[in-house]
Amino acid sequence: MKANDLVTKDSEGLAVRTADIKTTLSRGLHKRCPQCGVGNIFEKWNRVNAACSHCGCDLQTRDGDCWAFMYLTTAFLTGIIILFMFLFLRADIIPNILPAQIVIALAWLVLVFLTLPYRKGLAIAIDFLIDSRFEENAAGQANKS
Repeated sequence: MKANDLVTKDSEGLAVRTADIKTTLSRGLHKRCPQCGVGNIFEKWNRVNAACSHCGCDLQTRDGDCWAFMYLTTAFLTGIIILFMFLFLRADIIPNILPAQIVIALAWLVLVFLTLPYRKGLAIAIDFLIDSRFEENAAGQANKS
């Protein structure tokens, strides 16, 4: 087992080795189970499955832990769009700014909503990593006692 591999417990409480951080984040970004990489995170476009169909990893409880990440990434995307508008939509370049602002606002809506499941999958993978590290540290502390 590599040093950066994670150890989690399956539904029966048995230790399961999972992939390293990079692979786990990639699985989340591809909307796959962060533990096995086989099952889908979502049953529909943005509705999280209760558990992975392949390994049984609990996904539904992780859904509530990703709101901060979703808020921050939405704010980041909004900041990029506002920065773009300030830099490139000037009256000296474009005489009639209103149509350009409408196009930019529509592009922002499309960007935010199309990236939503990918950002949420990444957030679920990050939550899985945090829980795995916490369980790993708790098991290490219990072994020392």
